[in-house]
Amino acid sequence: MIDERNREPQYVEEYDDESVFYCLDCHSLCIKCDDGASSDEWDGLYCGKCDSTNIGQCSIQEWVAEEDRLRRKDEDDYWDEGLHYREKK
Repeated sequence: MIDERNREPQYVEEYDDESVFYCLDCHSLCIKCDDGASSDEWDGLYCGKCDSTNIGQCSIQEWVAEEDRLRRKDEDDYWDEGLHYREKK
C-alpha cells in the first residue's frame, strides 16, 4: 500500500494474514492464472517460472520458513539464478 502523502510504501499487518499460492516444484511465488479459468479458486493456476500446475497454499510465514529450510538443507544443493531449487547429482 502506498501512502499518498509521502509516496512511501507502508507495511500493512493485515497482509500477513493472507495466504499465498506457491509452486510446490520450484517454490516460486510467481503464480499465474489462465484467462479461461473457472470460478474455482485453483482452476487454471500455474507457475510463471517453471509452468508447473503443482500449486500449494500456505501463510507467508510458513512459505518463508520452508524457503529458509530448503536454502540450508545441504551445502551441495543450491538455488540457481532463477531461484529454482536444484540438487547436485
